[in-house]
Amino acid sequence: MKSYAAKLSFLMITCCMMSFLLSIAGKSHAQTIDWSTTIASILYDHCTNCHHEGAIAPFPLMTYEDAATWSTGIATQVNAGIMPPWPPDPDYNHLMNENVLSTVEIDAINDWVNNDMPSGDLNLAPAPPVYNGSSLMVDPDETVLLPVFEMPNIENVYWRFVSQSTSTETRYINAMEFVGGNNSIIHHVTVGLDATGLAWQDDQNYPGPGCPRDFGVNPGVSVFMSQSEGRVISLPQHLGFEVPAENDYVTDMHYYASAVGQVDSSRFNLKYIDTTLARAVKTEKILYSKPPSLLDGPLEIAANTVKTFHLQSEVFAEDKSLIGLGPHSHQICTSWEIYMVIPTGDTIPLIKIPKWVFTWQGSYLLTKVLKIPAGSQIFGTVTYDNTANNPNNPSNPPQTVYGNGSMLGEMAQAHCWMMDYQAGDEDIILDSAFYGTSTGISNIAQQIEINLFPNPATEHITIVCKGLKESFATFTVYSQLGQLLWQQIENVSGVEKTMSVDCTRFPTGIYYLTVQTETGIDRKKFVVLK
Repeated sequence: MKSYAAKLSFLMITCCMMSFLLSIAGKSHAQTIDWSTTIASILYDHCTNCHHEGAIAPFPLMTYEDAATWSTGIATQVNAGIMPPWPPDPDYNHLMNENVLSTVEIDAINDWVNNDMPSGDLNLAPAPPVYNGSSLMVDPDETVLLPVFEMPNIENVYWRFVSQSTSTETRYINAMEFVGGNNSIIHHVTVGLDATGLAWQDDQNYPGPGCPRDFGVNPGVSVFMSQSEGRVISLPQHLGFEVPAENDYVTDMHYYASAVGQVDSSRFNLKYIDTTLARAVKTEKILYSKPPSLLDGPLEIAANTVKTFHLQSEVFAEDKSLIGLGPHSHQICTSWEIYMVIPTGDTIPLIKIPKWVFTWQGSYLLTKVLKIPAGSQIFGTVTYDNTANNPNNPSNPPQTVYGNGSMLGEMAQAHCWMMDYQAGDEDIILDSAFYGTSTGISNIAQQIEINLFPNPATEHITIVCKGLKESFATFTVYSQLGQLLWQQIENVSGVEKTMSVDCTRFPTGIYYLTVQTETGIDRKKFVVLK
């Protein structure tokens, strides 16, 4: 009996030890970071938008071999906070399409590189995103073509192209995207509006296509898009950037200096919204480098000095709704901060760029519409380093820099996208992906019934929506990477709404349908198989 008990005890101890060892081994295995199950998704989510063949980045990161080849550089850039490029400080305020690696993602990249970049089972890797050099936008209402342009032999190519307006009525842009003709030589683009016609005259007076950014009178252009290629900027619901009649589109291109002799012909696509449905989003220059906005001018930075300037907006006389904003300076700027003080005395942070780099400037949408109460004021702080310690200083030795708007001069201005306030504006979500797991945002899933069939789909997927009480709903299809692929605004009040989405334009993959009303959002997942 004792012998049996002893054997049973030994067997139980042995089993427990084996179980423990297997558990440890399992944990060790689970913690092994490989390309297929971890790194591929990180790079596809954060990097390949620029790092694919023919795009802005100098090398692709689409495959395991690509990533393994550049693994050391990836880790170095990620740990330094240089890549992926996202100038705004996410701890100051979150903004739409925020491209910031989490600590977990950074640790995963370091573990992968430090352990000789295991590939894992490549059959388990996610399908890579498809970049075919064409538009991500489905059925644009207008495509603005820029002329064929050969890069001149100059150090910095900042070139302006003006597209003369043919519209005699005000229009409203609901979505826009820039499509580069030769992305390998394009750094970024800024698109704006000119109501004076002077930019068009400058374009025509200069020989050849377009003109240098500094040529002519350089009118005050109202900027509404500043970005690199590969992203659709879209507004929800019935909001639209206002384009008044006879306003010309002004496109400022920044090309790499190494692009001499190469040719580009880019375009940008626009989706307009029915003027009877649209709420106007207007571009307002609220901070600028002259009094009364500039408090401690003039904007002049002596050689070998570091100087900080302070700016303020006018006091808002009535309630407004803020959609987004974009600070703007040139090459010796080192930091920007913009915040709002409301009548209660509270400070609302808007955007902070602690390490300003001219070539990475952009315009940013908020994650949610922000109410600007009457009596509020917006303030800005901007710093310039005109010393030899600034690697971005274009002059060696440093020269006194004046606020004259030229590429060797400086600017201190910020534009805002705003609309007249309506009750409930502060509940309008601009970045549904950011709020997708938030419990503080209304979810309309309990109010409505959404059915998708067939799912998986091959050619078409049918959407059947019941129970919506609002007048309008926005139906949007996003890729896994958050790219807007299809959008439609429908009157759905008290009806069963059925619509069909053409899936032949989508590659095999997972997609998300978002239904958004003024009171909340709901999301459904579907699969496309080819």
